[in-house]
Amino acid sequence: MAYFPNQNELGLIATVLGLLVLVSIDNVYRRIPSRTDSKYHSADVLFFTSFLYVSVLVSNPWMFFAAIALKAYLYINRKLMFWKNGIDYRPHLSILRMFLGLIIPAALFWILGFETGKLIIFVSILLGEIIDRSEFYLELK
Repeated sequence: MAYFPNQNELGLIATVLGLLVLVSIDNVYRRIPSRTDSKYHSADVLFFTSFLYVSVLVSNPWMFFAAIALKAYLYINRKLMFWKNGIDYRPHLSILRMFLGLIIPAALFWILGFETGKLIIFVSILLGEIIDRSEFYLELK
């Protein structure tokens, strides 16, 4: 008889394969020349964005605020470096990204909590990530 893994084993296999895909994505983008010398970028998929999404899905406020703070620090640091070096840092787009992807989700968590506001928090983060990812592509040489 054929062996069919149970749901927990399939979940583990999917998690491991998903993490390997994310590592691969990040490594591909690290090979492309960029205008910055920063080792990390707020658009890094594995280490920052996935933790933010997982924190919402599992309703973990500590992980959520740690990921938000880390992504905000990296984003602001990159924009300040652009500003100091005279590189177009797109201030209007930056403000929109900060509000949609970081400030609004944090405020919605405080107002609604994860149980009530999970979907709108998730969508707001997604919109901010779309802006951040598009900026990432614009910054490539």
